[in-house]
Amino acid sequence: MTASRGSTTRRVEAMARWTSALGVRRVIRVGPASDPASDMGTQIDKGNVERIDRIVEDAIAKGAKSIVRGGPATEGDLAKGAFYQPA
Repeated sequence: MTASRGSTTRRVEAMARWTSALGVRRVIRVGPASDPASDMGTQIDKGNVERIDRIVEDAIAKGAKSIVRGGPATEGDLAKGAFYQPA
């Protein structure tokens, strides 16, 4: 989850608490587009997953606050594909 500087802190923190309490992977289900239970599908390729992760890491290095940190899928069948867990 990302938010602009103009977002209210309380709203962003409430959303982060909600996703953390439920487990972000339960709130946003990452999986193949062919699976109706999936909320978020694959990226184009693993190179794109790495690019997204670098962007997130750069934002954190520049002062962005990471409340829920996802990243490249590293477990199960999703690790074989180009999946990025919500951040």
